[in-house]
Amino acid sequence: MAPQAPKLRVAELKRDEAGKGLVRIDEEAMRDLGLAADDVVEIVGRRRTVAVVRPGYAEDRGAGIIRMDGWTRKNAGVSVGERVEVRRVEAKRAVFVKLVSAEVRLTVDENFVAYVKRRLLGRPLVEGDTVPVPVLKHVMPFIVAVTEPRGPVVVSEDTRVVVLGEPGPSIRQLLVSPTSVKLGGKVAVAGLVRPTLPGVRVRLSYRRPSGSRVEREVKADEEGLFTDVVVVDEAGAWIVKAQVPGGGEQSELYALFLVEE
Repeated sequence: MAPQAPKLRVAELKRDEAGKGLVRIDEEAMRDLGLAADDVVEIVGRRRTVAVVRPGYAEDRGAGIIRMDGWTRKNAGVSVGERVEVRRVEAKRAVFVKLVSAEVRLTVDENFVAYVKRRLLGRPLVEGDTVPVPVLKHVMPFIVAVTEPRGPVVVSEDTRVVVLGEPGPSIRQLLVSPTSVKLGGKVAVAGLVRPTLPGVRVRLSYRRPSGSRVEREVKADEEGLFTDVVVVDEAGAWIVKAQVPGGGEQSELYALFLVEE
């Protein structure tokens, strides 16, 4: 078995490089990880994101540091001082990208979409990322709701980009039944997405008492309902999280159920 790559410590990127989807890694760590300048890397914290890598600052040599801005830290689910896994990935050319305004309602026309696309050219993305787009003197955050193909992609001139000016759908209800079950039994999960958007993907993450997870993805029906059934294989308290990639204010909800021996 190959040795596990060392984790890198997160530090702040210089302000003039923020918002560009870049990270900087000290040159010794880049060599150890087999990375070259302008490679696309996957960063794994509490969630996964991608960025373009550049060599670190001279003062970081040998320090095992990865510098990233606040946007990338948010996308990776980490803070300054925490450690992340980093690996090179192949990012495919995006055929389609759907972006959703993260905070405010916007009036969107063809010129605005073309402007947003230009600002994202060459930038690697994954579903669920929040990306900043400077507009006049403001920075507007957009959530990457859908990419085709799935996984890491790069926006190119040929990418079809859709921008939705309304904040995305939210999970309004999440129920489990029963809330207590014997080991080996089944638990049904049901929830509601609003506004009603048929085909919205909902990610379900079942966290076992040991900390390991069962990851699923389901689609909401034309009434915004989604369901799933899980067979429980570990005793203790389970936590289920339902999340809508690119969702609005309440894009995730949690529920708890107990499994008895």
